[in-house]
Amino acid sequence: MDDGRFRPNGDRAVLPADLRGLIARVAGSDAGVLLRGERGVGKELFAREVHRQSSRRDGPFVRVNCAALPDTLADIESELFGHGRGAFTEATEPRAGHFENAHGGSLFLDEIAAIPAGIQIKLLQVLQEHEVMPVGGLTPVRVDVRVFAATDRNVERLLDVGGLRPDLYYRLQVIEIVVPPLRDRRAEIVPLAEHFIARYSAMYQRPEVALEEADRDALAQHRWPGNIRELENLMRRLVLLQDRSVLPGQPGRPAAPAAELAPAPAVTPPGADGHGGRGQDLQSLAREAALRAERDAIDRALARFHWNRRKAAEFLNVSYKTLLNKMKECGISDVVPTESTASRQARGNL
Repeated sequence: MDDGRFRPNGDRAVLPADLRGLIARVAGSDAGVLLRGERGVGKELFAREVHRQSSRRDGPFVRVNCAALPDTLADIESELFGHGRGAFTEATEPRAGHFENAHGGSLFLDEIAAIPAGIQIKLLQVLQEHEVMPVGGLTPVRVDVRVFAATDRNVERLLDVGGLRPDLYYRLQVIEIVVPPLRDRRAEIVPLAEHFIARYSAMYQRPEVALEEADRDALAQHRWPGNIRELENLMRRLVLLQDRSVLPGQPGRPAAPAAELAPAPAVTPPGADGHGGRGQDLQSLAREAALRAERDAIDRALARFHWNRRKAAEFLNVSYKTLLNKMKECGISDVVPTESTASRQARGNL
C-alpha cells in the first residue's frame, strides 16, 4: 500500500545538494544526530539515507512519532522501553519497546521535544548506558541503537523554558544538521517537481504533465509553507487531475488535450442536486479529490490498526489531535465500529 511517504532510494534527490554530500561522512560513525528544520523538509529522509549507507544498513530503521505517543508516562515508557508480563492489567505477555525493536539498527525520534520531561531523563540514561529497563521488568536489556532525533521547534527557546533537557540535547546533538526550507532552495524546486511528476505518473499510469515556462516560474516563486511535502502533494494532484489550474498562479489552463485523458468521474457540487446543469469549478474538484484521498488514507490506517487511533496517527505522521480533526472534517465517525465491520474494512484493504 502506498502511504505517500518519501522513499529512501527513489527520492534521494529530495535532499538539498549540500546535505547529500554529508551523508557518507555522517554514515561513517555511530554518533547521535539532531536534525532541525521545518515540517516537510525531509529530515526523516536524511536519517534513512544515512542508515542505508552505514554499517547498520541490514538492521532495522524504526521511526517513532513522539507527538503521537500515549498520554501517560507509564504508557510512553512502555512504548519506548517495553514491558514485562504483568506490568499492568493488559500486559498478559512481555513486549519489546521501540529501542529493542531497533537493536542493531537505527531509531528515528521525530518531534523529540514532545517527550515529557519525566521520560527525557530516562531516555538520557538509555543513551548513556546502552540498556533499557522494561516497565515491570527486573533485568535491564542491552540495546545497540544509533539514535536520530528531529524537531521543527526552536531548540534554544525549548532549552530556556525547560521543554528540552540541556543534558539530553547535548547527548543528541553530537552532529547537528539544519535542513533548509524549500523556499531557500529555489534552483531545486523545478527539478523536484519533475521528479514527483515522473514518480506519480508511473504509479497511477497517467500521462506526464510537461511544465511550461510560466509553470516553472510560478513554482520557483511560490513560498511553499509546507515544503517538500506540499510540493509532492501538489504534483500528485496535478498528475491525478491532469490540469495546470492546480499550480500556483496558473488558473484555468488545461494540462493536456481532452482526448488524451481518461474520462473523469462526475462529481456533484456541494449543495447542488446534480440536475441543474451547473458545472463544478476546478478548484472545488481539486479540494474534493484531496478530501477523498485523505479519507481513504485514514480509513485504511484505522482498519490496519484495528481502530487504534494513536497508532493510526503515528502511521500517518500526524498528531493524535490532527487525526481527530481530520476524521471530523472527512465525516468519519469517532465511534469504534463493531468487530465484523472492522474486519471487513481490514480485509478490503489487504
